Amino acid sequence: MPPLIDKGMDPIQAKHRDTMQAVFGALCEAMPGVGMCLFLFDEQAGEPRANYISNCRREQTLAAVKEWVARQEVT
Repeated sequence: MPPLIDKGMDPIQAKHRDTMQAVFGALCEAMPGVGMCLFLFDEQAGEPRANYISNCRREQTLAAVKEWVARQEVT
């Protein structure tokens, strides 16, 4: 597990940073005024590490992710 820094948040892994920033910038241009978050993870990793970038505050992003998870868990 990577070390925790700055209130438990790690920076985007260096190998993904430039691409994620470019893709997210394009999404923000294409959809102005919309809150969004882009997650990227290595599905082949033994312990997946999620990288994310968002145009919202961390609290807003966390609330949106929790809402999404709750909807997925409905059976």
